[in-house]
Amino acid sequence: KELTGVQPLVEALPPAGRAVLELAVVAAAAAGGYTLGTRYGGTRTTAVAGAAVLGAATLAGAAAVNSVVPEVAAVGLHNYVAGSDDPTALEASEVAAIASKYGVSTQDAAFKSELCDLYASFVYSVLPPGHEALKGTEVEAIKKFKKALGLDDVDAANMHMAIGRRLYRERLDAFQKLIFVSNLVFGDASDFILPWKHLFGITDYQIDIAMRENAKILYALELKSIGRGLDIGTLIEVRRVQLAYKLFDEGCC
Repeated sequence: KELTGVQPLVEALPPAGRAVLELAVVAAAAAGGYTLGTRYGGTRTTAVAGAAVLGAATLAGAAAVNSVVPEVAAVGLHNYVAGSDDPTALEASEVAAIASKYGVSTQDAAFKSELCDLYASFVYSVLPPGHEALKGTEVEAIKKFKKALGLDDVDAANMHMAIGRRLYRERLDAFQKLIFVSNLVFGDASDFILPWKHLFGITDYQIDIAMRENAKILYALELKSIGRGLDIGTLIEVRRVQLAYKLFDEGCC
């Protein structure tokens, strides 16, 4: 993303620098207003009024400049993540550092909106295209990225629903993968924050199919990777995988 208008100026100044510049500009404007008031009004009252008018106008301008700071921070965050070779390597400390650099809160509306957009783009990108099966790495990758961005479950779940709207009428297989991955990402909270039935008019049975069929594919991949070398430790791991995918015993057959 590119910066526009006064955004490049804001980008070039650290928070402390912006504050100093604002004070200097307001002071200069007030002094100029005082001089003009004296010159054309001739009285101290007129001079003070002139200083107040120009000072207030300049202060309003400074406030307007400050209002774009969160937007600049959001652009900085976007470009930082987009320029990364591996978004899954992003750490929460890096996101916090970007917010701190611009002197904004990660909960600021513009910054948070960018966090949500980045999360949605990432979730969409890790879903396999076409009829390709899930790899089994998607859930943990999404959880890690979500944690790094600092998104709470509700905001993140809203992004999953937005992706669902995009996929529902276009790619049924991808929509089923989204249901499976999303339900595992949010675990027990899924029933409360992922309103599949309400938004898309699907049934519990359809959700169960999406969960079971994708789980069976990943479970089969896990068994294939093990081969015939079974021992107690391997059996425990296989059972752990089965439970993680919420696959009942009859579904393993």
